[in-house]
Amino acid sequence: MPISTILLIILVGVLALVSSIFYYKIKAKSNTQSKLLFAFLRFLSLFFIGLLLVNPKFKSREIQLEKPNLVVLGDNSSSIPFIERSDQTKELFSSLNNNQALQNKYDVTSYAFGSKLLQTDSLEFDDNRSDMELALRSVQKIYRNQPTALVLLTDGIQTYGSDYQYARMGANQHIFPVVVGDTLSRTDIRIDRVNVNKYAYHKNQFPVEIFVSYQGIEPVSKEVVVRRGNTTIARKQVGLSNQNSAAILSFELPADAVGVATYSVQVSTLENERNTRNNRKSFAVEVIDQKTKILIVSDIKHPDVGTLKKAIESSEQREVFFTDVSSRNVDFNDFDLVILYQPNNRFKLVFDQLNQLKKNKLVVTGPKTDWRFLNSVQEYYQQQPTNQKEEVQAVLNVNYNAFIVDADFSDYPPLETNFGEFTIKVPHQVLLSQQIGAVTTENSLLSTFEIDGQKEGILSGEGLWKWRSQDYQNTQSFKQFDGFIAKVIQYLASSKKKNRLTVNYESFYYGNDDVRIEAQYFNESYEFDPRINLSLLVRDTISKQQRTIPFVLKNRTFEVDLSTLPAATYSFTVKAEGKNISRSGTFKILEFDVEKQFYTANSKKLQKLADSSDGMLFSEEETGNLINQLLQDERFKTIQKSKEKVIPLINWKYLLFLIILTLAAEWFLRKYHGLI
Repeated sequence: MPISTILLIILVGVLALVSSIFYYKIKAKSNTQSKLLFAFLRFLSLFFIGLLLVNPKFKSREIQLEKPNLVVLGDNSSSIPFIERSDQTKELFSSLNNNQALQNKYDVTSYAFGSKLLQTDSLEFDDNRSDMELALRSVQKIYRNQPTALVLLTDGIQTYGSDYQYARMGANQHIFPVVVGDTLSRTDIRIDRVNVNKYAYHKNQFPVEIFVSYQGIEPVSKEVVVRRGNTTIARKQVGLSNQNSAAILSFELPADAVGVATYSVQVSTLENERNTRNNRKSFAVEVIDQKTKILIVSDIKHPDVGTLKKAIESSEQREVFFTDVSSRNVDFNDFDLVILYQPNNRFKLVFDQLNQLKKNKLVVTGPKTDWRFLNSVQEYYQQQPTNQKEEVQAVLNVNYNAFIVDADFSDYPPLETNFGEFTIKVPHQVLLSQQIGAVTTENSLLSTFEIDGQKEGILSGEGLWKWRSQDYQNTQSFKQFDGFIAKVIQYLASSKKKNRLTVNYESFYYGNDDVRIEAQYFNESYEFDPRINLSLLVRDTISKQQRTIPFVLKNRTFEVDLSTLPAATYSFTVKAEGKNISRSGTFKILEFDVEKQFYTANSKKLQKLADSSDGMLFSEEETGNLINQLLQDERFKTIQKSKEKVIPLINWKYLLFLIILTLAAEWFLRKYHGLI
């Protein structure tokens, strides 16, 4: 405690004593015994008040020992048991976690990775994906700016995410990969990839590209066969060698039946080939009658137009065409939906034709829209014409029920719209509302309505290209924005009536995909009802085995996860409990396990990873060397840190209590003795 504080405490005590004596010895009139008691209580009260004002403090120094971190990161994917190293990997994972010498030097934490990172003390090898780059990036963030040794137990085979060999750790974070599995190159021929569109037109040919690779010394010539069921559709011979180790084969296959067509491509096996699972791969194509055709009519050039085209054509089922408003050679009957971008008085003939044909349309407005013309050419909505514009953000209406919406617009940049009141005069549903600052207005940003079977949407905002760019910045993909626009377009282009139970699913899934089915249920007023119980009856069409799975409510969508189902063709029925409402459909899961395509560990990439982080590569047999390296590595030392704390001599709450107590005691005793 500083000497100045001690002197202040002494001064406070002297002043409190002098004040008490002056009051009760000189000024007050009472008996001698009472004077001493009252003076003592007054002294305590004044002294405690003085201590409260001085607030004396002293410093306390705390010594802490901070160990470096040791992260044991194990590969939990199904490729480990495929290469017959599951028992050895489990034993190594456990021995590193429980090594007493390592625990004395490090804070040891163990994780497992597959499709995501999990903290665990055991490995199950049940994940059908391995995203090593995500795991390394997560560890780097968790132990940022901390000395960390990362022991990576893996075969080096990554099947999902960015390439891990380019992962960058912190300056004091070092990776020590342990190669699991056989590193010797073995003779192997495999189907690396099949490039095919998801959709094809009925009675047309669709292209297929098949990538074949070979690992070996002697030249080989093998046959590649494409089959649908037991029927051979096409075949070609491919020649490969040590110098020419890869080939691309192109096929044109017929789309002769509407629906999902499943194919398999297989390359003949080599003599004594150890891994033959990668010689065969399945793929599927959904054959459709025709694409949904969308026409965009615009009188100006704007990046929003290109953004709409990219988002709409993210699905191969839709095709976008452009035309200038002055063009007279357009037959609107050829299109399922017409998008009118920022219309002006030159759109008069277009509106007349669309109304005559009862064509569905989406009107996109903004600061360049001629609202005097638009107010006069239709009577469904009105905007107060002004020459001013304002920026608005989007707020999702969670009660929108025309289709399933799962998007977050909270951090999207604002759109530019016209200043003034916007009114929709017909029954409609607001999908997005306008928000200015922190205030959500009653103006609609995006709404849909249906009049006499004709659907229409009105979007009051310019700057959609910013939303798509923000989506990529957030997620490194355009999936959320493109999916949202695609759902709006799909609804407006469709002539189907609204259903109280809607189901969203794909016609086929690959074996490593997430197989999920989404559903929404609406009451008689077409309001989303989260209280309903939905169940899914799924049935294998071959084995006839069936099971019932309940849906789980997530936000405003019911969802069921079927990723554990084996490859097969399934029929399903979604039922609402207590209601005579159901929806049915079929889907296929194609057999494919990407984790079982490789048998040899990728030690080259692991070596690059170790070099980039100034670490070292070890094999399973060098576990002892690894432990010795970790124990002797001078980069990982226990750090002694001293922490200085400033602590009050007496807690102010206790001082306040003592002040109240002494003052109350003095007051009661004075009253008892008849003093004022």
